[in-house]
Amino acid sequence: MPGFWERPCFWGAQTRQALRDAAHAEADAEHREALALASEQRQEDAARSADHLLELLRQNTQLTELTKTLTERVEALTVEMHERFLQKGVRQVGADFAAATPLPGLDPLRGSSP
Repeated sequence: MPGFWERPCFWGAQTRQALRDAAHAEADAEHREALALASEQRQEDAARSADHLLELLRQNTQLTELTKTLTERVEALTVEMHERFLQKGVRQVGADFAAATPLPGLDPLRGSSP
């Protein structure tokens, strides 16, 4: 049978183990909370990234549509100029163009400044 003086050592060991268990439980809880916060932050970042990507996709679609429109206009003007060249000849089309769209500071007939 253990003596009176041995019991406090046993109780002290139990108390120290209980303190260690409590400290481990608290550390585990803090770790789980930190993981949950990090996960929440990653989800918020992912949502912001998705919103940003959608906006970029919308802008890209608009630019693609604008490029298509401009390309179609350039093609139409190219066909129009080609038809004029075939009808009038290159020299006459050039003279018509120069007369219709004078550039500032240039004499369309001489090709230089006045």
